[in-house]
Amino acid sequence: LPPYHPDTEVIRRDWANYYDQITRMDEQVGKVLEELEQSGLSDETIVFYYSDHGGALPRGKRNIHDSGTRVPLIIRIPSKWSHLAPASPGEWVDELVSFVDLPASVFNLCGVPIPANYEGRPFLGEHRAAPREHVFLYRGRMDERYDTVRAVRTADFRYVRNYTPHRPWGQHYSYPFQVLPSMRSWYDEFTAGRCNAVQAAYWGRKPGEELYRVAGDAFEIDNAIADPQYAEELAELRSALSAEILESRDTGFIPEGMYDQLAGEGTIYDYAHSQAYPLERILELANQASDGDVRHLPDYLAEMDDPHPLVRYWATTGCLILGEQIPAQAREAAMPKLRERLNDTTYDVRVVAAETIGLLGDREAAMRTIADVLKHGNQYEALAAQNALDFMWQAGTMSLAQAQSLVRDLEFSEPGDRIPRYLLSQE
Repeated sequence: LPPYHPDTEVIRRDWANYYDQITRMDEQVGKVLEELEQSGLSDETIVFYYSDHGGALPRGKRNIHDSGTRVPLIIRIPSKWSHLAPASPGEWVDELVSFVDLPASVFNLCGVPIPANYEGRPFLGEHRAAPREHVFLYRGRMDERYDTVRAVRTADFRYVRNYTPHRPWGQHYSYPFQVLPSMRSWYDEFTAGRCNAVQAAYWGRKPGEELYRVAGDAFEIDNAIADPQYAEELAELRSALSAEILESRDTGFIPEGMYDQLAGEGTIYDYAHSQAYPLERILELANQASDGDVRHLPDYLAEMDDPHPLVRYWATTGCLILGEQIPAQAREAAMPKLRERLNDTTYDVRVVAAETIGLLGDREAAMRTIADVLKHGNQYEALAAQNALDFMWQAGTMSLAQAQSLVRDLEFSEPGDRIPRYLLSQE
């Protein structure tokens, strides 16, 4: 078992089944190749084999480490087209490839010009691009759960920036808890106190940054972010990640509930590629917030008066990430600012302010605000409120009965009905 999984019979059974399914998949691929041979198309066909994400077990799919983002990629190129191959049959190619490179590579194989707006680089064909220095990776909403994580992976290192470090890797979202016995077993072991530090980390608060030297840490469990021997690599990776975010005009820093408000008559893509999107400023603020450094609190309080809702959102998120770490004296200045945001023109800002105020002691105001957004917010604003509601209950800001009362008589569309069903199933 990987070291991040506790050793239980249920988890071992899931792993054994997973390996069995890989064996079955190998057989099925063999049948496809046999069909090509029998139809006379084998010598004319380039075959790609890949998956849509990393492993299917917990800490696989939807996780930004290698266990979730590294995928199989096997390409069979017949001898007729061997001049288009980067290596001989049976050889490994040690280059970084991203999924965005697949369409560009197919276009290149076919001799079709690659559209100018394609981000991908062709890794096959006569006009192959230079190998990538890194791939850009991201984690956003997973069904009913929100998280904002970005990463870059080089041949030797993975650098991760957790923009919502107050949310655990192992958020409770319905799909894996329903279909994976190993997910339930792992969580049960954690709640029973039978996980070691490595196994428990999945269910706890995330660090703001992570750095792994993959060659010596294949499971990516030893965070080397503070190791001085990697200071130069860390600086380069931070710069590379920021460049990717800025170049792609990353919309992941915009809460989904704000899309209509900001996009107006256009699309969120149009908005993100316009001067109206202050991404450079937002990224700087989000980086500060993810650091979890209380010295930035005065900056957050000042930015909470900004006319732009995204600036107010990330400034308020900075306060939420600090939470109970905010010293008693500083709370005197923070609470009035947070209370103002309970009446913000944007519901997403209200939700973050409410969760923060709840942690700092004003539970009644927090409940009233969340209840209002649940009733009157759009689909995504209500979903953000549901997420906050669940974490407020877990943090002791409100009782389970209070959390249940706020969702019991409301109707939400998929996937917004999942957290209410989860809350109402708890005892």
